[in-house]
Amino acid sequence: ATVDVPLGNMGDSNGKARELSSWESDLRRREADIKRREESLKNAGVPMEEKNWPPFFPIIHHDIANEIPANVQKLQYLAFASWLGIVLCLSWNFIAVIVCWIKEGDSKLFFLATIYALLGIPLSYLMWYRPLYRAMRD
Repeated sequence: ATVDVPLGNMGDSNGKARELSSWESDLRRREADIKRREESLKNAGVPMEEKNWPPFFPIIHHDIANEIPANVQKLQYLAFASWLGIVLCLSWNFIAVIVCWIKEGDSKLFFLATIYALLGIPLSYLMWYRPLYRAMRD
């Protein structure tokens, strides 16, 4: 059996190089545009929330000591501890159900615990803790 290999693609590498360089220039232009917008927002006085928590992999902005008024800081620390308790509880539930699933083989509980942990942690932050934090800050 013979295999036909088209040899006309050799001149196409220059076209691909031009296409890649045009993409690269477009990305540089977009990056410069985004930086310009961020600088103009910063100069206009719009507060930018820099992600700073957890320290090893920052994914959220969290600075109770500097942003929350002193009279409600204790309440905000209590709310933060409660949210961390929810995270710990859902994580422990997930680990415990994995152990039970390995021991007994009931997959329904495993899938429910997975869904509950994957949705419960981010949704509890987005719908409960973040609005409370922003309300306390303002």
